Amino acid sequence: MDDWKAIARSLGIGQKRKVVCCGSSPSAYVSQDIHGIRFGPCFRCGHREYEKHEGLSAKQVMAMRSTMNSERSATAVPKRCVSLVDGTSNAHLWVLGSGLSPEEANDVYGFRFDPYLNRVVLPLSGGYLSRRIENDKSPKYILHGSAEHFTLQGKTPEYTLQGKEPCVVVEDIISAIKVNRAGFSVTAILGTSIGATLGAVLSEHPLLICWTDGDKAGDDAYVKLRKSQRLYETAIRRVRTELDPKHYSKAEIRRYIDEATGS
Repeated sequence: MDDWKAIARSLGIGQKRKVVCCGSSPSAYVSQDIHGIRFGPCFRCGHREYEKHEGLSAKQVMAMRSTMNSERSATAVPKRCVSLVDGTSNAHLWVLGSGLSPEEANDVYGFRFDPYLNRVVLPLSGGYLSRRIENDKSPKYILHGSAEHFTLQGKTPEYTLQGKEPCVVVEDIISAIKVNRAGFSVTAILGTSIGATLGAVLSEHPLLICWTDGDKAGDDAYVKLRKSQRLYETAIRRVRTELDPKHYSKAEIRRYIDEATGS
């Protein structure tokens, strides 16, 4: 791979791209950080290279950091993003593995693929979320902008209280989509953090059904949700299962929520 250095230098700081090394298909990453550029290791032959940035001024280093930070603070999906429908990347396979068709993810929910970040991009109010599609050490999810949550409205008249629908609170967007398909309003908190602003948004529902992971982090999220509603007259119920909601069928999702609400 003779031109890997040029490719690496074209990347933003903290970004990576998969390239061909010893075979006919991509098997190694090239990347750039504020210290240098890196090749590999190749998943097949183990080859790796590293070249340190030489003679960078403080101004150049600051410019690199600024580029990286600007990606995180962006509030609009970058124009460079492309459709998921063409199936030209692993993003296509990741979407299929999540239980969505690329057409539905692209056209209904606005998912895109960012070739610069090599991540699936999910639009949110106030920003967007980029999701790792390769099995590497980068963060699984990166929030860009000031987005705090992902919300979908449902229609569940049998559960309406005081003229309003309850809201199911989950951790991730795919779980939110699966719960919404079962007919419920849902908010993904994009992790386990619930700030004052999100707490106020959730308080608009008379009943919150917390369906976070059945582990310590999920339990902590439930506690944080309860704390966020201390000043509001909001009832809270808990669904605690071994798997995320995204792993269950519509019928199973409805059954678990029926059990939690006593319906």
